Amino acid sequence: PEKPKEPEPVEEKVPEPEPTPTPEEVKPEEEAPPSPADDLANPMQIDGDAQAGGDAFNIGAGKGGGMAGSGGGGLGTGTYKQYLAATFQRALREDAELRKKAYSLQVDLWLGADGQVTRVLLAHSSGDAQTDEQVLAALRATPRLKERMPASLTLPVRLSLKGRRPD
Repeated sequence: PEKPKEPEPVEEKVPEPEPTPTPEEVKPEEEAPPSPADDLANPMQIDGDAQAGGDAFNIGAGKGGGMAGSGGGGLGTGTYKQYLAATFQRALREDAELRKKAYSLQVDLWLGADGQVTRVLLAHSSGDAQTDEQVLAALRATPRLKERMPASLTLPVRLSLKGRRPD
């Protein structure tokens, strides 16, 4: 008995895959980091998908960024003006002569980059020239401020200052 012949192996032609062109990497345009001044007016956002409804902090979806109030560790312009008014109002209350007087006036105030008062001008008088001069002198003598002024602050800063006699 003869052994049946084994079938000859048939070579299957496997088509070689055509090389797929590799797409060139598209580099995203480099974005300069936003300056704090550019970011002040933008609402705060998180880098994430949008969610239904809002949250208690009024944070929306987006690319991230934005500042609440001043953010960034410094004071915004509005907050800094409040800081100035409170600081100078305190300085006037601590002046022994001015503490006894009632007055209301406005001043234009200039600050140096180091927080030192460089110039003070009377914008609206209290009606008493002596009191006006005492207030201006007290403001000029104020020590250097601890908080740095924001870059967005325009000078002069107009401040309304009031004094009232203790009862």
